[in-house]
Amino acid sequence: MNKTYIIYLASGNSRRFKGNKLLFPFQNKPLYQHALDLILKEYDHVIVVSQYDEILQYASQRGALGILCLESIHGISYSIKAAVSYLNTLEKPFRMIFMVADQPYISMNTIDKLMHTKHKLASCAYEDKVGNPTLFDSSYIPELLLLKEDQGGRKVLNKHPDEVEYIQVENIRELYDIDYQEDLKQLQ
Repeated sequence: MNKTYIIYLASGNSRRFKGNKLLFPFQNKPLYQHALDLILKEYDHVIVVSQYDEILQYASQRGALGILCLESIHGISYSIKAAVSYLNTLEKPFRMIFMVADQPYISMNTIDKLMHTKHKLASCAYEDKVGNPTLFDSSYIPELLLLKEDQGGRKVLNKHPDEVEYIQVENIRELYDIDYQEDLKQLQ
């Protein structure tokens, strides 16, 4: 099976949260550390994209490659393209799993399912609700590089609906992402 890189997107601007949600304490550590710690225990090829020095330092101290992306203030596509541009210089084929840093309940079982799928495109889902993480084969790099502003990888997945495998998560909580401070209070 081709090498798989996990791209951990930790650059959000937290406009709706009214503060930096990624650094906000959740269950005794910053929100961004929950899923990151999970994947760093098991996987070697982790790339963290962030505009925040604290997150990049934490990631690099634990063996991940950090990519600074100050342009992420303009939308998630800039973070995606920062990682994909770097990976585009490497030998292909390979696969990329994109994760977001505000999903504290994602499970290792779900990541393993994505890691072992034979499909070239995959997305997590709970019944008919789709979410992150997502998986892309390197053959989709040209399409990912065309994303603009706040367009995410879902735009590419939606162009190829018959090619996407939907990985069912065990609990809908895995798909929860934090947008508002009230979201954190409800989860705790």
